[in-house]
Order: sequence, then structure tokens, then C-alpha cells
Amino acid sequence: MGCAEMYRTGNFTATGARAGLMLMFSVLARSASAQSRDTTGADTTQVKQLQTITVTSERPRAAAPPVTTLVVPAAELRRTFANNPYDLLRRTSGIEVHEQGQGPGFASDAVIRGFSSDHSSDVLLVLDGVPINLPVHGHVEGYSDWSILSPAAVSSLRVITGPASPLYGDFAMAGVVEVFTAADAVGTTGSLSASSYGDAGGWLRTGARGNQGGYLLAGDGQRQQGWRDNSSYWLGNGLLRGWRQVGSGRLEGGLALYGSSWDSPGFLSVDQYNSGDLTSAMNPTDGGSAYRGIAHGRLTTVAGTTGIEATAWLQHVHSDVFLTIPEDGLLNQSDELDRRNAVGARFQVSHTLGGGDVSAGLDGRADFARYDLYNTFQRTVLTPEKGYDAEYLGGGAFVR
Repeated sequence: MGCAEMYRTGNFTATGARAGLMLMFSVLARSASAQSRDTTGADTTQVKQLQTITVTSERPRAAAPPVTTLVVPAAELRRTFANNPYDLLRRTSGIEVHEQGQGPGFASDAVIRGFSSDHSSDVLLVLDGVPINLPVHGHVEGYSDWSILSPAAVSSLRVITGPASPLYGDFAMAGVVEVFTAADAVGTTGSLSASSYGDAGGWLRTGARGNQGGYLLAGDGQRQQGWRDNSSYWLGNGLLRGWRQVGSGRLEGGLALYGSSWDSPGFLSVDQYNSGDLTSAMNPTDGGSAYRGIAHGRLTTVAGTTGIEATAWLQHVHSDVFLTIPEDGLLNQSDELDRRNAVGARFQVSHTLGGGDVSAGLDGRADFARYDLYNTFQRTVLTPEKGYDAEYLGGGAFVR
């Protein structure tokens, strides 16, 4: 009796479940059909025309453009540990830089795309719009001393690789390294370092910033002992920069000073190299000194869609290098003395168009140099060998 009752209960439950499911599917089907009729109200057999989508693509060049630009922002530079400009730049992709080992006044070597700045004029260095390379130079046309770059003041830099641009003029066959310093600063910061080998260095940066203007004062100095005899040197940089709001424009400028003095270990003879004597100095009186001063100013203003920029700069450069060079078994010391003054300016007008902008301007410079080469003995002049007075005038117009 109990079993029969249980069977009837179970059968009733299964039958009720099937009926419930059938009723639910029927209601859902009717609801979906009604909703479809209410929302579409159209014949679904008709083809609907969709909006046309146009896909365009530029045909790739047969070869990559010869000019590429790598911009290193200020934030990345602040994270980069650098005691000198070579440390700052050698971490930049696409450029290799190193010191020559004869002292900071000798030609620094920067390599871009296989071209070297050592004894060549293939790499242009520009600091705050001022070209650093020196034309009509006795050492090499386009010589530049990279030691004037101060990591304490550099705010950003970019490396432009490729053939020369009319915007930069001479000495840029391999590319351009364009460096910018900060126009102001907030607070004071600095660093000191030293080693048991006699090396020491430090830098200091301070300044102020307001709504209408600001300034930056920075300086750095270092002394290196070197791993060879008679290879110590010191150098220092000082920079004063500032800006001021003038009407709808901005006036900024600064004064950069650089000085160095060094002892040079000179070249190794073949006998010294073969015997493993790699630290001896060729002549303990070899070495030199160099200093440079740069003053520059820039006025920029914008009126509507037109911008105007005017830049002017002055440079004074002095270097005195004593070096002994073995020739035919004889040791002869020479003195290269270079003094020069240079002036330059640029004027540029830019106008924004619907799909871009156009720029046009004029650029020019003038250099007045005096170069003397002497035969010397322990830095005492014996006889003059060569002497040149040179003038260099260059200018150009550009449209971009």
C-alpha cells in the first residue's frame, strides 16, 4: 500500500513537470514572436544596405627614411646617473661617445651611423640653439669640445640621425645632437663624490620659478686622477639661465662658462707597448688648458596662428694644447694655440595651416679665429711653425 502510494505520487510529479515545461516554452515563444513583430515591423527578407567603410593605406617606401629622431625627455635624464656628458649620452640609443684619453680639451669622439666626430665634421653638437662645432680650426674643421655639457643643467636632448638638414647647416653629415638646458628650477639640490684614487666631483643646482619668470643657477666640477702617469685633469661648468614673460611673448637667455686644465700622458712607443709598459707618460710636460664662454638670448611670441622666434648668440673660445708626438724615432713637442670669437643669429616665422604648419627663416654666423702652431721644449717656445688668421662667414634661408 505504501509502495503503490509512492508510485502514484512520483508519476504525478513527472507528468506535471513535463506539462509545466511545455507551457513555459509556449509562452516564451509567443512573447518572442510578439516582441519581434513590435520592434521590427519590417520584412526580414529584405537586404539592408550598411554604411560604406573606406580603408586607406600609404604605400611603403622602398627604403626607410634616412632621418630619424630620438627624443630623450627630462624625466628619463633625471633618472640617469651621470658624472659627465659622456655618461649622459652613451646611454642614448643610436650614439656612442667616449673620451680620447688625452684630456678634456682634445676632440671627443661621438659615433652616429658609423660616422665619427674624431678628426671629422660629421656630428653636429647644438646647445640651446647655439652650434658648438668650430669651423676653420687647425685640429679639424668642425671640431667640438663636448666637455661643456653639464649634467646638472641638461633638461632634455634629442639625437637626429641622417644627412644634414638645412635647419642645422654644416657639420651634420651623420646627424645632430641637440641639447637643451633648463630655464628655471625649484629648490636647491646637489651632490658630492670622491674616491681613494684622488677623484672628486660635485654639482649644484638652484633657482626659482614664478608666473612671470624664473631662473636657474647651476655648476659642476670634477677632478680625475687617471690610470696612466701624468693623466690627471680638472674641469668645471657654470650656467646662469632665466626667462621672463614679455607681453604675449617670452624672453629667455643665459650665460654658460666652461674651463679645464689637464696633464696628458701622450702616446705609447712600440717598445713600451711590447714590453707591457702601459702607464708611463711620454712627456710629463704635455697637457693643456681650455675655456669657453657662450651668451645667448631668444625671443618668442605668438599672435593667433603665427609665431615668431628670434635668436642671437656670442662665443669666445680659447685653447692651448701641448703634445709630444714620436716621429722617426724623435720626440717633438708642439703647442697648438687657438683663439676665436663667433657671433650668430636666426629669425624664423611659423604659421599654422589647416592640415599642418609652414616655417621659413634666415640663419647666419661669423667666426674670427687665430691659430698658431709652435715647436716647443717643455712648454717653452723654440720656433713658430705655422700661423693662420681665418674668417668664416655662413648663412642660409630655409622653408619647411
